[in-house]
Amino acid sequence: MKLTAVDLATALGLEGISMESDALGISFDSRTLVPKDLFFALKGEGWDGHDYIHSALEKGAAAVICERTIPGLDSEKLIIVPCALTALEKIGVYERNQSASLNIAVTGSVGKTTTKSLLNHVLQNFGETVASQGTFNNHIGVPFSLCSLTPTTRYGIFEAGMDNPGEIAPLSCLISPKIAIVTNIAPSHIGRMGSIEAIAMEKGDIVAGLPKDGTVILPFDTPQYPILLEKAKTHGLQHILTFGKTKGATAQLLSFTPHPSGEGSDISVSLGGKIYTFSTHCPGEHSATNMTLALLTAHTLGLKPEDVIPHLSSFKPISGRGQRWNLRFDNKNITLIDDAYNANPTSMRAGLSVLQSIPTQGRRIAILGDMLSLGEGSAEYHRSVGELIKSMPIDLVFAAGPEMKYLFDTLETKQKGLHSQTAEELLPHVLSELQDHDVILVKGSKGSYVSKIVTALLKKQELAA
Repeated sequence: MKLTAVDLATALGLEGISMESDALGISFDSRTLVPKDLFFALKGEGWDGHDYIHSALEKGAAAVICERTIPGLDSEKLIIVPCALTALEKIGVYERNQSASLNIAVTGSVGKTTTKSLLNHVLQNFGETVASQGTFNNHIGVPFSLCSLTPTTRYGIFEAGMDNPGEIAPLSCLISPKIAIVTNIAPSHIGRMGSIEAIAMEKGDIVAGLPKDGTVILPFDTPQYPILLEKAKTHGLQHILTFGKTKGATAQLLSFTPHPSGEGSDISVSLGGKIYTFSTHCPGEHSATNMTLALLTAHTLGLKPEDVIPHLSSFKPISGRGQRWNLRFDNKNITLIDDAYNANPTSMRAGLSVLQSIPTQGRRIAILGDMLSLGEGSAEYHRSVGELIKSMPIDLVFAAGPEMKYLFDTLETKQKGLHSQTAEELLPHVLSELQDHDVILVKGSKGSYVSKIVTALLKKQELAA
């Protein structure tokens, strides 16, 4: 990006803005700011970006967007606005409007980031593509990501996430998508939302920013599909497409066959009156569903499935979301499935399904952290996953967190490894328990910090190399 003083004045509706140099990037974190970034002094719970303005300027910020003067600082470096977050939104919208990009908004209880990454992997082969960084999918992350659009961008892919009611619609309007996607509906954040129906209503608001000739793509298999469909119809949309295993879906997943190695699958998809069969590196039926969705999205953009499929086939699971590692340390060969970024009952079942499908001469071990934000039903959700594990060929379970105690107590005695309050407490027991050829799944909500176990195992591999 490149923002001149004139660009900023136009975007913010201000006069008299001057900068010594154009802004070549944006930042709201002085620790990662690089010279000529435009620094936004945003505020959050327990932090205030105004406290870091000195640091930002010392690091070479082109200018600072802030809400008040700072004693001892040259006022010419400060662009004072009523609300720094609103200013970020205005600049994001300005950059969006300067671009001719066709934008895609992605929401859903599970699979947003994987779907975004999968689409980015595919679409960058057909034109300049911009996608949200990491999980930048909230009221700060979306406008920040929009600032990456350029006049030559062809495709923009942006996640829209939520923690509370009323958050999706404003994000959709910021993105102004041509295509909006709901990946699925699951009891993620049900503690704040109150019911699965309320979650569906909120996710359905992804259509808010669509023009009437836009397209929404919905999960046909979910029981909450009628809620999503009604949202789309109420918005006046004529182009409503679906994906899933259920007959009648626009893109139907006809078959899913895991590879003998457990590292991928062969799938068949019906789309546009044709059947497409191809191989993927991603294990699990949920991954096959993601591939079906991506193929439908690319087809909706006018791309030929025959041209898209080679890029779907070359995609591999990303860090924290099913990435597979073959480790060797302490004279042991260990297979690690890193699915530690987040978890709810739906994604937990998907991860466990992948674990049980992997052939091994050793044992299958699940290292699980709390599934958070499940509200009053949390205990029962955890127990239900425990009941599922009892029916699976999973040899040992290590569990971290107070909510995981409900799951752990449900297990057969022979499956019980150890339960602890924190992931850190589990680590030495896991390391002492590992045997040659064991396969490990690490999964839990981000706040359970089971990702620290992944980091420790990778560090062991690094030190042994």
